[in-house]
This record gives sequence, structure tokens and C-alpha cells, in this order.
Amino acid sequence: MAITVTLDNPDRLPIRGDQSLVSGTVTFDTASYVAGGTAITAAQLGGDTVVRVIFQKSTFATCFAAFDKANLKVQLFRDVATGPVAEHTAAAVTAQSHDFIAIVRKAA
Repeated sequence: MAITVTLDNPDRLPIRGDQSLVSGTVTFDTASYVAGGTAITAAQLGGDTVVRVIFQKSTFATCFAAFDKANLKVQLFRDVATGPVAEHTAAAVTAQSHDFIAIVRKAA
């Protein structure tokens, strides 16, 4: 599964020292989701290091994304009518977009 990152503004908003705020949209294609998430790079977010990524709810009300900082991956979760929220299984995921804000570091 591939993701496309579109930044709202390619210029980062400086917030403190070498940290900047960026915002944009992550779009997943229609393919099989791999358990554990899909890789995302600091470069895709306009930085050298990712500090934090926070996602808004997707275009689908029952699906949301979360950032796995330890593995630099975006994980997809879904609401399960019969139980708790669960990560998507290795099944087809409908194309969807998730807006985000992120804090990145950029070396001088």
C-alpha cells in the first residue's frame, strides 16, 4: 500500500529552534493494507526528523489514522460495531485521505 503526502504549504512554520509545524493530507491508495502500517518519511513531511504527527478523522467516518513514531509508519484503525477499535486487517482498504499537522526538525 502506498501513501501520498501533500503539504498545504511547502514552507514550514518555525515554532522553536530547529522545529517547524507543517500541515497537509496523507492519501492511501486502494490496495491491501499491511498490518503494522505504511511507512512515511521525514522528507515527505518536509523535515529531517519527525517529532509528532496528529491526524484528523478520515473521509470515512469509521476509519482513522495514527502515527507509529517508533517505526515511522501510519497505521489505519477502524471502528468495530461489535467491539473495540481495531487496526485494519490485511484486507482491502478503500482509498481515503487523512488531514494532519506535524512537527518536524530540519538540520541547519
